[in-house]
Order: sequence, then structure tokens, then C-alpha cells
Amino acid sequence: MNKRKYVIITILVLAGLALSGYSMVKEREGTFIEKGIREVVTVLTNMVSDPIYKTVSKDGSGRSKYIDGGSTNNAYEARIKELENENEELRNLLKIDESLTNYKKINATVINRNPNYWLDLFTVNKGTRDGVKVGYAVVSNGELIGYVTDVTKSTSKVKLLTNSSFDNKVSVKVQINENRYAYGLLTSYDKENSGYVIEGISDYVDIPMSAKVTTTGLGNRFPSGLYIGTVSNVTSDSYDLAKLVYVKPTKTSDTLSYVTILVTGE
Repeated sequence: MNKRKYVIITILVLAGLALSGYSMVKEREGTFIEKGIREVVTVLTNMVSDPIYKTVSKDGSGRSKYIDGGSTNNAYEARIKELENENEELRNLLKIDESLTNYKKINATVINRNPNYWLDLFTVNKGTRDGVKVGYAVVSNGELIGYVTDVTKSTSKVKLLTNSSFDNKVSVKVQINENRYAYGLLTSYDKENSGYVIEGISDYVDIPMSAKVTTTGLGNRFPSGLYIGTVSNVTSDSYDLAKLVYVKPTKTSDTLSYVTILVTGE
């Protein structure tokens, strides 16, 4: 690809990402134009990223050629760390395949994430042609992290449970002991404490620390038994009538590269 064509495609990708990022701000189905933009951005991004990687990151020895500060070793070590993290995520996908045997699974890669809405939304590289539908649950490392809100032929938009404008309460249960559960609603995400907030559990119920939290399947939003996290703190609401239960996910959504979409509701 000559330099002029590369510059033109790069400009188109940047413009497309800007428009695509704008369309990700709210949970709504994208317009025909926005979906078209997402399709084009996906294709152009793949065209640009592959030659960039081959040209910039390789110098014949397999090491990075262009790096900040001129330190080849630092860049090489950073790349090794990145690959280790990616391999760990891929191993987790295999664990998910073993643990969630009741579901058909669609593994996907995160391809677009707006820094201004990092904990709200992202786009993955699987769409209707892969069998993805709006409403499907999305998990990472075996944990529920969000659900599909919009789909094109080759991409899907995922809304995270950590979304700042989260308005879809999730019915969950907290395991008190082997045979007893407390039921409540996951209503929000507390950024300061990096945990979900569960409301609606009676103040008379004793909630043990590190108790396992999963979905109940009620409300038809998510199937039953999807893992959410473990209890990290318990307080009372402002009226001392109910508990506020804070749940810590095992893995944060900050560094997601790969996710699994569960084919549910069929």
C-alpha cells in the first residue's frame, strides 16, 4: 500500500472512530448510517492495523523497531507482557467453554472502546452473521459483565454492568450457606469502591463476607446461575431498613480484550 493511500485510509478510520464513538454514548439501536460506519471502520481498521504492526513492530529480529525513548529492550518486554496477558485471556476462554456447557458460546474480540466511556460500552467483532442477537449476555473470565444492545452484520455493541447510566436492574442471589440464598437487585456500580451495589435485602439477614453472587434468571434479562462476584462489604441504607451489599468482581473490565457472548433465550 503506497503512502498516499495509507494516509487516506488512516484519516477515514479516525473519522469513522469518532462517529462510531459518538454512537456508543447511549444505549440505543444504531441508525442505518451508524451501523454502516461501524462496518466500514471494522474493515479499514483491519487494513491499517496489520501493515502498521508488520512495519513498525518488526525490524527483522522480531523486536520493536520504533519505540519511545529508543529503548528496544523496554518495548520488547512490554510486548512480551502484552502477549502473556492475551494468552491468559485465551486460556480463560477455554475455561469458560468447560464451565458454561449449557450455552452455545461465541468468542469475540474487543475492537472499539471510547476512552470517555471506558466503563460504559465497547464494540466487538461479531455480529448477526455469527449468530449474535440483541439481549445476549456477555461474560469475561466466567463472569457476567454486560449484554448486547445493538448488532450489525459483523459487529456488536456491548453495554457493561459498570455503565454510569445503568438503568436495567439485575435480579441476583447471595449465597448465605449451602442451602440458603438472599435475593436482591444489582442496581449500580460504585466506581470509588470498584464494586456493584445490591439493594433490597432485609436488614435482618446476615450476609457473610466473600459470599458468592450469581444471577437468578428472574426478569428474563439474564439466565440463572451466571457469576457476578463476591461480597466485599455490607452496610445499611439511609433508613436502616435494608442492606446495601457491595460485590467485587474477580476481574475488572478495564483491560478486556476478549469476551464470550452467550446464546440465551432460545
